[in-house]
Amino acid sequence: MKFFFKLSNKISVVFIVCFVSSCSLVKIENEQIPLSKTDLNTRLLTQAFVQDASKKVEVAADSILKSSKDVEIQKNALKWKINTLSALRSVGYQTSPNIALMDTWVLTSSIKDYFSEQTAQNLFGTYKDLPISVSQKNLDQIKRIAKVGIPKSEYKDTEGFVRTFTKKYPAKNLTFNHHPVRESYLDFKRIPDSLAVQTVGSLSEVVADLTNRISVASETTGKQIQWNSELFMKAQGFDEKSLKQLSDSINVKINRFLEVAEQSPELLDEALINLQQQLNSFNARIDDNVSYTLDYLSTERALIYEVVEKERIKLDSIIQRERKALSKDADALSTKLLDNTMNHIKDLVKTALLYIIILLAVIIFLPFAIGFYVGKIVQQKKRKKLD
Repeated sequence: MKFFFKLSNKISVVFIVCFVSSCSLVKIENEQIPLSKTDLNTRLLTQAFVQDASKKVEVAADSILKSSKDVEIQKNALKWKINTLSALRSVGYQTSPNIALMDTWVLTSSIKDYFSEQTAQNLFGTYKDLPISVSQKNLDQIKRIAKVGIPKSEYKDTEGFVRTFTKKYPAKNLTFNHHPVRESYLDFKRIPDSLAVQTVGSLSEVVADLTNRISVASETTGKQIQWNSELFMKAQGFDEKSLKQLSDSINVKINRFLEVAEQSPELLDEALINLQQQLNSFNARIDDNVSYTLDYLSTERALIYEVVEKERIKLDSIIQRERKALSKDADALSTKLLDNTMNHIKDLVKTALLYIIILLAVIIFLPFAIGFYVGKIVQQKKRKKLD
């Protein structure tokens, strides 16, 4: 009985140990693959570059606006900072850190080459060296970032690819229309399109990236509306001086109207007609300006809504994918746990049966064996005595 009690205790202990060890296999993993340290640094540095480079261009363009009295140069300065901000924002906040880096590098290089051309230098008159200097600083900065995200052994070849691509698709005017680099870059790296993006990052990285995009969009929308309004005013021939002159002219008309009303009532109708024509012309211009600004604001809001909607769809798809993966992993691991447990029980039962068989053999056959040998010895002794 003591033997069976000890055996049952051992079986229980072994079963518990095996069960606990099997439970350690239940480590629920999902398919969230975070970005590598290099890719995450590349994404953050590229996005920081977009803000820093846009700020440099804004400061330089504002200095030209304050210093130059030439309306054409002022309009070109406004176009420079408006289109630079739009172009950099469109390429620097892409999902893939490497593609965002390459597009930003190519765009910055094409802007620098454009301002170095003789035709572009005429856009800013005596201030032609300023955009070249700012563009060169931005290009040097994005190259330093590229050295962080690209291995040393690949940097020279990649820089050559950027130069070749920039010459093939140069910037031709201040709109800075950019040709996407993705397909050419994947061909250069010999990466299949199906393997181009292996992960968009963990859920927290995706949410942080979305937050950065929305924050930058909200910060820059106001600036773009203001700059576009200024550009529209200058394109229509309005500036502070002309507005002041128009205001003074209206005041003179009103004073004249009052004098005519007092001295010659019969000329009142004629003065009213002239004043109405002047006011209608002024109101029409103001209405056009307000309509343009509202249309632009509506367009920007629609773009922001579209970006937010796309990111929400991506986020929802990622969450649904993670849920499915989690459920699938949980089912597989539960089945594996049950299989492992049953295998352990099977082995333990086999061991217990073996011990029981050995015990029964000892208990049953040992007395017979002893009796047989004792009888044999007794018979031998009797035969010796008879002899």
